Amino acid sequence: MISIVLGFFFQLYLLTQGKTKACVLRDGHSHDNLGTSPFLQQLQNVTIIHKPNSYIYHLCQISHPIHAKRIRWHYESLDHTNQDILTHCKHLINSSDCFDFYYGSSLSLLIVKESSLFNGKYTCHIHVNSTYEINSTAWVNVKLPSSNVNEDEESTAIFNENYAIQLAKDYDVPFIIDDNEVTSFGKRIQINGIFHTTCRSIESSHPISFLWLQLKHTSKGIKTIRLLHDDGHRVRIQNANSSSSLSIYSVGFFDQSDYVCIAFNTLGRSYSSKRSLIVSERMVLPRIHDNLVNNTNFHVQHYEKISLNCTADGHPSPEVVWTRVSDSLPLVQGHLLASLQVASETHGLNQYMCEAKNKHGLTRIFINVIVPDVHIQPVLNYDQLQSRSVLLDWYVPNERDDRFNHYIVYYRALNHFDIDIDEHDELIDIQNYQQIFIDPSQTYYNLTYRVTNLIPYTNYEFRLKAFTGAVPSNYSNPVFIKTRESLPEKVDKLHGYIWNHTSVVVHWSPTSSTNGPDFYYVLYYTINTSIPFEQWSTIRIHSRPFYILPISIPANVQLFIRVASVNAKGSTLSDFHMINHSLLNSHLISSTIDNFQCISDEPNQSISLKWSIDYRSHRLIKNYIVYYSDLTQSNDDCLRTHLIPIDTIKIVRHLSKDFFEYKFNTSLLKLNYNKYHILRFDLAIIDQNENQLAMTSSSIYSTFPRKSGKQSTRVLFLID
Repeated sequence: MISIVLGFFFQLYLLTQGKTKACVLRDGHSHDNLGTSPFLQQLQNVTIIHKPNSYIYHLCQISHPIHAKRIRWHYESLDHTNQDILTHCKHLINSSDCFDFYYGSSLSLLIVKESSLFNGKYTCHIHVNSTYEINSTAWVNVKLPSSNVNEDEESTAIFNENYAIQLAKDYDVPFIIDDNEVTSFGKRIQINGIFHTTCRSIESSHPISFLWLQLKHTSKGIKTIRLLHDDGHRVRIQNANSSSSLSIYSVGFFDQSDYVCIAFNTLGRSYSSKRSLIVSERMVLPRIHDNLVNNTNFHVQHYEKISLNCTADGHPSPEVVWTRVSDSLPLVQGHLLASLQVASETHGLNQYMCEAKNKHGLTRIFINVIVPDVHIQPVLNYDQLQSRSVLLDWYVPNERDDRFNHYIVYYRALNHFDIDIDEHDELIDIQNYQQIFIDPSQTYYNLTYRVTNLIPYTNYEFRLKAFTGAVPSNYSNPVFIKTRESLPEKVDKLHGYIWNHTSVVVHWSPTSSTNGPDFYYVLYYTINTSIPFEQWSTIRIHSRPFYILPISIPANVQLFIRVASVNAKGSTLSDFHMINHSLLNSHLISSTIDNFQCISDEPNQSISLKWSIDYRSHRLIKNYIVYYSDLTQSNDDCLRTHLIPIDTIKIVRHLSKDFFEYKFNTSLLKLNYNKYHILRFDLAIIDQNENQLAMTSSSIYSTFPRKSGKQSTRVLFLID
């Protein structure tokens, strides 16, 4: 307590003695008529809580540029017991062990390194001209935290810092707490990167201000100082009550410096440790673009030519080289891009390596080009054809069955049989096929396999390859089948609601397949449950699983409905569904879908659906649902659905209406294979109560060819 009281009186003395400003003639006499002192940054009488990892910085700034040789510093210690140190540090300008000096165009910075010299009087002498000089003097009172702790204990450093923080609170002065990571190492930032550092002090009852200094060593050995200011663009400084952050954007080599934060109030100061910024050359390791994926297999025919484009980026820009792995022979080289033309390869596995390299490193990928053995071609047959399965059997002429370690069956659903199909042209893109891996050792080389989970009343194409290791045979002969008819699927998600006093809306999910010809729905309904089901009223409905039933339901009366899916094989009834006045539509969504249109992007195999609706109605919509069918399919009664997630819709807002766009890849649609498709779309709204509103008044159409590895012939269709 006594030390605090004594400290208070010493601070009072400092405040009355500090901030000395005088003009002194060369004969040593004071001259007070030379006008206002040109000091912009005066030395201040301050109390400082000592930190072992930081120095003390005295800044002397004047209003006009001046040469560094005209600035002198003088120090006078309050402790006369340190005569050895005083003698060593007497000539301040030459004692780099005790002091350091940085200069700007109109300022000078004195850095006091020796803790024994902290307490005392410091004077900045500015030799203005041969006639007079100006002085700025300040007293510094340094408080050292108690050191009577056991230095062998691990908690010593933490204890001293906690004591220093408490001491700063007692004297109501700032105290900067340095993070561990900024006290030992500099930050290495790549050129054009972002340098960010934060300065945090304890709180004080007196407002705390912050100052950021840039200390730089030039290539000529000159030490310069710059005061940093927020320029609103590249250098940003954000101050809070007890903290400040410095951010430098798009750093360059000229920013490579030490940065120091000073926190100060009217009673004292605190200095951060140096925050060193090391700017390095931009370093980006090479990266090969994902148009080629490591260890990808390319299956090509023996006569086919393919182009493998390996594109890379990095900094500096990498060199790209294609190498044949078998003999390490470089084949083609380029800057950022190397294009390898592969042709006339022998059958088997041919491996190539793409390597991208710059001075920082390299990256490489391996690509396998697999050419089948055209002299080996399995023979494929089928038997026991059913509605949902078929039995395949095969053999390889003039070859032993145990020569091949596995087989792969390729199959796909077709819209139409195409007996004149060119096998090589159509089989290059195997993405159109589902694949079944068959290990003959598991079946004791019984070369048969039953393919299941087929769709009834659907055209299919099957082919097969035999493999010796990774080397395939030629494709087998194609096998075309049409699965047998079966009863239609059961209708799912039957739902209904009262639209108004004279009509009821009924909707359901369409079946995924018709399972046979002559497909339609039958809606059964009644409000009289006492009559047999055979006497219920019926309505025949084609294609669309949506119907507005013209019926009035009295209060406290329920409407019972069922829907049957029907084809030439028979019918399948849904479960019962009940509709009453609790399912009354609130008509909150009063708007309808307008401007429904579609745009196809053939190169990317994508379609954009666009429409508009009143902006107030859109907020009440839970989902949109698209109904689509392929008119090129022999069974065009098959209608499918695709639910549009709200978060995938692009919205453009206007005054009265919102315009929507939903872009999707055609692979999301369940389409049987065909060289081209003619799609019919309808769009409907599903509200928050799972009620589906009426579909768009008219359908829209989109025509696009199936993307293939070969150049396809464009076919145009006119639709009435």
